[in-house]
Amino acid sequence: MRVLKFLKIDCLKMKSLWIALFFPLLSIFILITSDEPNLLFAAGYCMFAGIIYSTFPFTGENPQENGFLMMLPSKPGEDILGHFLFGFTAVTVSLFLGLFSIFVSGLINSNVKNTPLPTGFILALYGAAVIFVGLEELLLTVFRYESIRAVQLIRIVPAFVYFFAANAVTDRLQAQQTPSFAGAGTLPVSVGAGFFAAALVVYIILTMIAVRIVLKRDF
Repeated sequence: MRVLKFLKIDCLKMKSLWIALFFPLLSIFILITSDEPNLLFAAGYCMFAGIIYSTFPFTGENPQENGFLMMLPSKPGEDILGHFLFGFTAVTVSLFLGLFSIFVSGLINSNVKNTPLPTGFILALYGAAVIFVGLEELLLTVFRYESIRAVQLIRIVPAFVYFFAANAVTDRLQAQQTPSFAGAGTLPVSVGAGFFAAALVVYIILTMIAVRIVLKRDF
């Protein structure tokens, strides 16, 4: 329960999260104006935003504030668990925002409505986003309270690597498919779900490593 309180603190500190709503709005605009809508890109674009926002609690930290938080009734490392839980929540919410943008676009553009949802690939992208978030947050734990420039690079670079890699994959898949991009049948849902499950295990392992680092360094 204390970890959930740290998650709540992270959410309260992130007052600018409403700006993330611009990403699904832009996805809706792209989809409703496209004759060959790429649903996978729309979902991946929103998760790209989720990767960026997931690391905000780390980048907003300072030793003075954390010294106060450590006075709260909690065990060492629970603040890091709260950060990692926030990261997973952020990327999960971004996934649902991406799916919501697809749903809304389908009400406006019949091409979106008639395009099969590539569920297997979306789950795979979700899993990849979770791994990227875990790696970012592990690095941010290692470089906690270090150079602001280094922290900003860790927060931004992996997110853009994910974005451009996902964009390259979706473009290649769309080029190989029919104009309707019937990508739903190219990757079974079970495979996508399996990849996500494996990514979740990796995320938990990365979380435990980060907690051990904090306990060893005593901060």
